[in-house]
Amino acid sequence: MDVGSLLMAKAKKRGASMYHQRQRRLLPKMKIFKVLLFVLSLGGLGFWLSGPLEPGSYPINSVRIVSPIEYVSQNALKRVIEPLIGEGFFRIDVEHISAMIEVLPWVHRAAVRRVWPGQLVVNIEEQQPFSIWNDDALVNIDGIVFRPEQIDDSLAALPHFVGPEGTAKMMTEHFREFNDNVVLRDINIVRVDLSNRRAWQLELDNGLILNMGRNAVVKRLQRFAGVYAIDVKPRLAQIDG
Repeated sequence: MDVGSLLMAKAKKRGASMYHQRQRRLLPKMKIFKVLLFVLSLGGLGFWLSGPLEPGSYPINSVRIVSPIEYVSQNALKRVIEPLIGEGFFRIDVEHISAMIEVLPWVHRAAVRRVWPGQLVVNIEEQQPFSIWNDDALVNIDGIVFRPEQIDDSLAALPHFVGPEGTAKMMTEHFREFNDNVVLRDINIVRVDLSNRRAWQLELDNGLILNMGRNAVVKRLQRFAGVYAIDVKPRLAQIDG
Protein backbone atom coordinates (compact mmCIF):
# COMPACT_ATOMS: atom_id res chain seq x y z
CA MET A 1 0.00 0.00 0.00
CA ASP A 2 1.50 3.38 -0.97
CA VAL A 3 1.91 6.25 1.50
CA GLY A 4 -1.10 8.23 0.12
CA SER A 5 -3.49 5.34 0.56
CA LEU A 6 -2.17 4.70 4.04
CA LEU A 7 -2.69 8.32 5.04
CA MET A 8 -6.24 8.31 3.64
CA ALA A 9 -7.13 5.13 5.52
CA LYS A 10 -5.84 6.60 8.76
CA ALA A 11 -7.81 9.81 8.16
CA LYS A 12 -11.02 7.85 7.54
CA LYS A 13 -10.45 5.77 10.66
CA ARG A 14 -9.76 8.91 12.71
CA GLY A 15 -12.92 10.60 11.28
CA ALA A 16 -15.07 7.58 12.07
CA SER A 17 -13.70 7.45 15.58
CA MET A 18 -14.42 11.14 16.14
CA TYR A 19 -18.00 10.67 14.77
CA HIS A 20 -18.67 7.83 17.20
CA GLN A 21 -17.24 9.87 20.06
CA ARG A 22 -19.57 12.80 19.20
CA GLN A 23 -22.53 10.38 18.98
CA ARG A 24 -21.69 8.97 22.39
CA ARG A 25 -21.48 12.50 23.85
CA LEU A 26 -24.77 13.54 22.20
CA LEU A 27 -26.72 10.40 23.11
CA PRO A 28 -27.36 11.31 26.80
CA LYS A 29 -28.36 14.83 25.77
CA MET A 30 -30.76 13.47 23.15
CA LYS A 31 -32.30 11.14 25.73
CA ILE A 32 -32.78 14.03 28.14
CA PHE A 33 -34.32 16.11 25.34
CA LYS A 34 -36.75 13.31 24.41
CA VAL A 35 -37.77 12.88 28.06
CA LEU A 36 -38.37 16.63 28.41
CA LEU A 37 -40.35 16.67 25.16
CA PHE A 38 -42.46 13.74 26.38
CA VAL A 39 -43.14 15.43 29.73
CA LEU A 40 -44.09 18.68 28.01
CA SER A 41 -46.38 16.77 25.66
CA LEU A 42 -48.12 15.12 28.59
CA GLY A 43 -48.48 18.46 30.29
CA GLY A 44 -49.97 20.01 27.18
CA LEU A 45 -52.32 17.07 26.73
CA GLY A 46 -53.38 17.30 30.36
CA PHE A 47 -54.03 21.01 29.99
CA TRP A 48 -56.02 20.42 26.79
CA LEU A 49 -58.08 17.67 28.42
CA SER A 50 -58.67 19.38 31.73
CA GLY A 51 -59.35 22.83 30.31
CA PRO A 52 -62.58 21.98 28.45
CA LEU A 53 -63.76 19.89 31.40
CA GLU A 54 -63.80 22.88 33.71
CA PRO A 55 -67.42 23.84 34.53
CA GLY A 56 -67.16 27.26 32.92
CA SER A 57 -65.27 26.23 29.78
CA TYR A 58 -67.18 26.80 26.53
CA PRO A 59 -70.52 27.40 28.30
CA ILE A 60 -73.86 26.52 26.75
CA ASN A 61 -75.47 29.84 25.85
CA SER A 62 -78.56 28.76 23.90
CA VAL A 63 -81.01 25.90 23.56
CA ARG A 64 -82.98 25.41 20.34
CA ILE A 65 -86.13 23.28 20.02
CA VAL A 66 -86.26 22.09 16.41
CA SER A 67 -89.53 20.13 16.49
CA PRO A 68 -93.06 21.56 16.54
CA ILE A 69 -94.71 21.30 19.96
CA GLU A 70 -98.46 21.14 20.42
CA TYR A 71 -99.07 19.63 23.84
CA VAL A 72 -95.81 19.68 25.81
CA SER A 73 -95.96 22.30 28.56
CA GLN A 74 -93.63 25.19 27.74
CA ASN A 75 -93.20 25.95 31.45
CA ALA A 76 -92.28 22.36 32.29
CA LEU A 77 -89.80 22.27 29.41
CA LYS A 78 -88.34 25.57 30.57
CA ARG A 79 -87.77 24.17 34.06
CA VAL A 80 -85.68 21.37 32.57
CA ILE A 81 -83.72 23.52 30.11
CA GLU A 82 -82.96 26.70 32.07
CA PRO A 83 -80.41 25.11 34.45
CA LEU A 84 -78.38 23.97 31.43
CA ILE A 85 -77.44 27.52 30.43
CA GLY A 86 -73.84 28.11 31.50
CA GLU A 87 -72.89 24.43 31.73
CA GLY A 88 -69.64 23.45 30.01
CA PHE A 89 -70.03 22.24 26.42
CA PHE A 90 -67.91 19.11 26.98
CA ARG A 91 -69.19 18.33 30.48
CA ILE A 92 -72.89 18.31 29.73
CA ASP A 93 -74.56 14.88 29.58
CA VAL A 94 -76.96 14.93 26.63
CA GLU A 95 -78.35 11.45 27.37
CA HIS A 96 -79.26 12.51 30.91
CA ILE A 97 -80.96 15.64 29.57
CA SER A 98 -82.94 13.54 27.06
CA ALA A 99 -84.09 11.27 29.90
CA MET A 100 -85.16 14.30 31.97
CA ILE A 101 -87.22 15.67 29.07
CA GLU A 102 -88.83 12.27 28.46
CA VAL A 103 -90.21 12.33 32.01
CA LEU A 104 -92.60 15.11 30.92
CA PRO A 105 -96.06 13.56 30.32
CA TRP A 106 -96.55 14.60 26.70
CA VAL A 107 -93.03 13.62 25.57
CA HIS A 108 -92.74 10.26 23.84
CA ARG A 109 -89.06 10.54 22.87
CA ALA A 110 -86.41 13.25 23.12
CA ALA A 111 -82.99 13.59 21.50
CA VAL A 112 -80.44 16.23 22.52
CA ARG A 113 -77.22 17.04 20.68
CA ARG A 114 -74.45 19.61 21.09
CA VAL A 115 -73.64 22.12 18.36
CA TRP A 116 -70.30 23.93 18.61
CA PRO A 117 -69.48 26.22 20.24
CA GLY A 118 -72.29 26.64 22.78
CA GLN A 119 -75.68 25.37 21.68
CA LEU A 120 -77.93 22.45 22.53
CA VAL A 121 -80.41 21.28 19.89
CA VAL A 122 -83.47 19.43 21.20
CA ASN A 123 -85.79 17.29 19.12
CA ILE A 124 -89.02 16.18 20.80
CA GLU A 125 -91.47 13.56 19.57
CA GLU A 126 -94.79 14.14 21.28
CA GLN A 127 -97.21 11.46 22.37
CA GLN A 128 -99.94 10.76 19.80
CA PRO A 129 -103.18 10.28 21.75
CA PHE A 130 -105.40 7.43 20.62
CA SER A 131 -108.05 7.29 23.33
CA ILE A 132 -109.08 8.60 26.73
CA TRP A 133 -108.33 6.09 29.49
CA ASN A 134 -110.61 5.73 32.53
CA ASP A 135 -111.56 9.42 32.24
CA ASP A 136 -108.30 10.65 33.81
CA ALA A 137 -105.50 9.60 31.44
CA LEU A 138 -104.71 8.99 27.77
CA VAL A 139 -103.56 6.05 25.69
CA ASN A 140 -101.08 6.62 22.87
CA ILE A 141 -101.09 4.89 19.48
CA ASP A 142 -98.90 2.10 20.92
CA GLY A 143 -101.44 1.34 23.64
CA ILE A 144 -99.35 2.90 26.42
CA VAL A 145 -101.06 4.94 29.13
CA PHE A 146 -99.71 8.40 29.94
CA ARG A 147 -101.06 11.02 32.31
CA PRO A 148 -100.88 14.70 31.37
CA GLU A 149 -101.66 17.34 33.96
CA GLN A 150 -105.01 17.92 32.25
CA ILE A 151 -106.82 16.55 29.20
CA ASP A 152 -107.45 19.27 26.65
CA ASP A 153 -111.04 19.80 25.52
CA SER A 154 -109.92 19.31 21.92
CA LEU A 155 -109.39 15.61 22.72
CA ALA A 156 -112.97 15.00 23.84
CA ALA A 157 -113.81 13.38 20.50
CA LEU A 158 -111.34 10.52 21.10
CA PRO A 159 -112.89 7.13 21.95
CA HIS A 160 -113.18 6.44 25.66
CA PHE A 161 -111.70 3.25 27.08
CA VAL A 162 -112.71 2.02 30.53
CA GLY A 163 -111.01 -1.10 31.79
CA PRO A 164 -108.81 -2.73 34.43
CA GLU A 165 -105.25 -1.51 34.85
CA GLY A 166 -102.84 -3.18 32.46
CA THR A 167 -105.41 -3.77 29.69
CA ALA A 168 -104.96 -0.54 27.69
CA LYS A 169 -102.71 -2.10 25.05
CA MET A 170 -105.03 -5.07 24.55
CA MET A 171 -108.08 -2.79 24.31
CA THR A 172 -106.31 -0.64 21.72
CA GLU A 173 -105.55 -3.70 19.61
CA HIS A 174 -109.15 -4.95 19.86
CA PHE A 175 -110.57 -1.54 19.04
CA ARG A 176 -108.52 -1.51 15.82
CA GLU A 177 -109.70 -5.04 15.09
CA PHE A 178 -113.33 -4.02 15.55
CA ASN A 179 -112.94 -1.16 13.08
CA ASP A 180 -110.84 -3.12 10.57
CA ASN A 181 -113.21 -6.09 10.36
CA VAL A 182 -116.62 -4.54 10.82
CA VAL A 183 -118.30 -2.05 8.52
CA LEU A 184 -120.64 0.08 10.61
CA ARG A 185 -121.94 2.59 8.10
CA ASP A 186 -122.59 6.08 9.42
CA ILE A 187 -121.87 5.10 13.03
CA ASN A 188 -118.74 4.93 15.16
CA ILE A 189 -117.68 3.25 18.37
CA VAL A 190 -117.23 6.04 20.91
CA ARG A 191 -116.73 4.05 24.10
CA VAL A 192 -115.35 0.65 25.00
CA ASP A 193 -115.83 -0.90 28.44
CA LEU A 194 -114.01 -4.01 29.54
CA SER A 195 -115.16 -5.59 32.79
CA ASN A 196 -112.98 -7.41 35.30
CA ARG A 197 -114.40 -10.63 33.81
CA ARG A 198 -113.14 -9.44 30.38
CA ALA A 199 -116.63 -8.93 28.98
CA TRP A 200 -116.93 -6.24 26.29
CA GLN A 201 -119.46 -3.46 26.05
CA LEU A 202 -119.46 -1.03 23.11
CA GLU A 203 -121.24 2.28 22.89
CA LEU A 204 -122.00 3.74 19.46
CA ASP A 205 -122.28 7.41 18.61
CA ASN A 206 -126.03 7.03 18.02
CA GLY A 207 -126.51 6.05 21.66
CA LEU A 208 -126.82 2.27 21.18
CA ILE A 209 -125.00 0.11 23.73
CA LEU A 210 -123.92 -3.37 22.68
CA ASN A 211 -123.15 -6.06 25.25
CA MET A 212 -120.76 -8.30 23.31
CA GLY A 213 -119.75 -10.84 25.96
CA ARG A 214 -116.30 -12.31 26.37
CA ASN A 215 -115.73 -14.39 23.23
CA ALA A 216 -116.04 -14.06 19.45
CA VAL A 217 -116.65 -10.33 19.77
CA VAL A 218 -115.71 -9.53 16.17
CA LYS A 219 -118.12 -12.13 14.78
CA ARG A 220 -120.91 -10.82 16.97
CA LEU A 221 -120.19 -7.29 15.86
CA GLN A 222 -120.25 -8.38 12.22
CA ARG A 223 -123.64 -9.98 12.72
CA PHE A 224 -124.89 -6.83 14.38
CA ALA A 225 -123.64 -4.72 11.46
CA GLY A 226 -125.66 -6.84 9.02
CA VAL A 227 -128.81 -6.67 11.14
CA TYR A 228 -128.31 -2.97 11.81
CA ALA A 229 -128.21 -2.04 8.12
CA ILE A 230 -131.34 -4.08 7.28
CA ASP A 231 -133.49 -3.78 10.38
CA VAL A 232 -132.24 -1.53 13.19
CA LYS A 233 -131.28 1.54 11.21
CA PRO A 234 -134.65 1.89 9.42
CA ARG A 235 -136.50 1.53 12.75
CA LEU A 236 -134.29 4.17 14.36
CA ALA A 237 -135.03 6.48 11.44
CA GLN A 238 -138.77 5.98 12.01
CA ILE A 239 -138.37 6.72 15.72
CA ASP A 240 -136.34 9.85 15.01
CA GLY A 241 -138.90 10.94 12.45
